[in-house]
Amino acid sequence: MDPAEKEKKQKLYIGLAALAGIVIVGVSLGALTLVWGSRLRRQLRKSDPAIVAVDRSFWFLKPPRPSITKSSLPELQRPLDDEPPHSPSDSDSQ
Repeated sequence: MDPAEKEKKQKLYIGLAALAGIVIVGVSLGALTLVWGSRLRRQLRKSDPAIVAVDRSFWFLKPPRPSITKSSLPELQRPLDDEPPHSPSDSDSQ
């Protein structure tokens, strides 16, 4: 066997080992995702979110917004074709 052929075989084995490593890492990450997802699903089925009290002691949580209903809107609203309140009127220019 000459050195060029030996080097070619060595590169082939290195390439196959790298490909096998990529496949093994990919399959293990997929299996890890499936196991994590099933555990999460099982945990969410056990706990009932309606019973668990929400802890609002964290500063970044905002209180829930009040719902807007027709009765909560102001009764008198400016008509759409009316002038904006800060526009100059004709009497100011004289």
